[in-house]
Amino acid sequence: AEFSFLIEDVSAKFYPNPCDEELNIQLNPIKGEYQNCDAQVCIYNSMGAIVLDKSVTFNGRFPLHFNVEKLNPGQYAVKVDVEYGGNVYTLNRMVVKR
Repeated sequence: AEFSFLIEDVSAKFYPNPCDEELNIQLNPIKGEYQNCDAQVCIYNSMGAIVLDKSVTFNGRFPLHFNVEKLNPGQYAVKVDVEYGGNVYTLNRMVVKR
């Protein structure tokens, strides 16, 4: 018997990168449609310490805006745990703060 597994394509845009005052995160359409999804956004500095930890809701086609003005210049790891369809999908991205 053949089994097929549906892999949900959960992805996002992180922009601008590098960023100065604001980092925008926009959830891409899932299965061709914009979804409303709860998520946890964490930003880590180069030492691995959390500098931002926020529960958010992605609202369809609208990006979420994060004020990063007070962060020191450097490289940061952004981790977004998106809840969709009863599962949690983790998106990781490196961003540079100027």
